[in-house]
Amino acid sequence: MKIKKVILSFIICALLVINIKPAFANSILQKIEVLINNVSLFVNNEQVAVDNFLYSGTTYVPLRAVAEMNGMEVKWNGENKRVDLVSNEAFNMITTDGKYNIIGGNPKSFTDGNYFKWDYLTIVFDANTKKMKDNSKVILNDYKGNRIDVESQAGMTAKDNFLIIPKDKLELNTYYSLYIPKDNIIMENGDLYGEEILIYFKTATNVIRGKISSDDDLFMKLVILSDNSGKEYSTNVVGKNEFYFSNIPSGTYDVTISGNLFGNITVEEDKINTVRVLEK
Repeated sequence: MKIKKVILSFIICALLVINIKPAFANSILQKIEVLINNVSLFVNNEQVAVDNFLYSGTTYVPLRAVAEMNGMEVKWNGENKRVDLVSNEAFNMITTDGKYNIIGGNPKSFTDGNYFKWDYLTIVFDANTKKMKDNSKVILNDYKGNRIDVESQAGMTAKDNFLIIPKDKLELNTYYSLYIPKDNIIMENGDLYGEEILIYFKTATNVIRGKISSDDDLFMKLVILSDNSGKEYSTNVVGKNEFYFSNIPSGTYDVTISGNLFGNITVEEDKINTVRVLEK
């Protein structure tokens, strides 16, 4: 896999409590008033469950959380008070053998907290795929080196996903790596995809797999979870009236869909929470 690295460097200018003077040694502490979690943070249309705050008209978000969701490694140099963001094109899965590109996938590479909504990994090419030449050469390992056997198939649409299907359930809150050697994916026209594919990812902590009991087709309708403090998490209805969340804190939540109340659910820690909701 060809990887280009672009390093973006900048000096941290202390958020929250550090008031920068001409020299760092002259920094002092001061109290400020902020509004916590005033906004919902999304990166590439995926919600990030991290705290943010509003101060003096500007919203501040955690650098590491946002950077890593964009496939960037965050390096901190405490001596020089410097942060380096290392951009890796492999995160976007943009690789090519001169004929075909990989343009996306799920789970997203290098991103913590991914969840397989339909129990398979997807790789999205810019051309039609046919099948895997040899499944035994595909290596899916956890961080302990345990190997999970896989099956594979072309996606359900003509020009879309190539599916990698683990034969065993993957564990939550666990790091995995997927390796596919070159010349092992057969394109629809008989060509072989001529590059290696290597993806690192981490599964989610808490997962909600929801089913909506309704005769209406609610596809792409807005689903909002609200806790007792008023904090909200949102996603859209997919598939056959289904919705999915990952990395949602444990607790009890009201569920509204397109503004209508669909009862409440309880989310347990380190578990795939399978729930069904019905309009009240």
